[in-house]
Amino acid sequence: TSVRRRPIRRWRRRFFKQKTAYEIHERLVGSEMCIRDSCIIGGGPAGLMAAETAADNGLSVVIIDAKPTYGRKFLMAGKSGLNITKDEAKSEFLNHYFNAKKWLTPIINNFDNEAVMKWAQDLGQEIFTGSSGRIFPKCMKASPLLRSWLIRFCLLYTSDAADDSL
Repeated sequence: TSVRRRPIRRWRRRFFKQKTAYEIHERLVGSEMCIRDSCIIGGGPAGLMAAETAADNGLSVVIIDAKPTYGRKFLMAGKSGLNITKDEAKSEFLNHYFNAKKWLTPIINNFDNEAVMKWAQDLGQEIFTGSSGRIFPKCMKASPLLRSWLIRFCLLYTSDAADDSL
């Protein structure tokens, strides 16, 4: 039997040979002059949260991702039901992190499980607690949550609020 190999995506290698984020951004946006205060590499949940935090602090932001759409792995994780957090007391919640508990405590204190639930509800998503104590969006999918997040970001933080790609 012969194994069919996927063609090598040479354009990706050529495209990302630029040395600076500005050069990549210029290649993505075109030749228009576009200066931003911050450049976020990666359009996953961490990149989107970083961009939102930067924009909340008054910085102009550009998000650069190698893929054509944001949140692709987030959508994959939510395929069989998106578990966004657990409904537990903070001390019990932190015990799940074992050896990492010590250094994760200040991070989780800053954005704990209750903040995650509020974040999802602020995006207009109804949530519920499953029998295991895990919190899920009522629709059980990641796509409506991601769509609401991207729309909110575009409406609040970009000058051109109407984006046909959403």
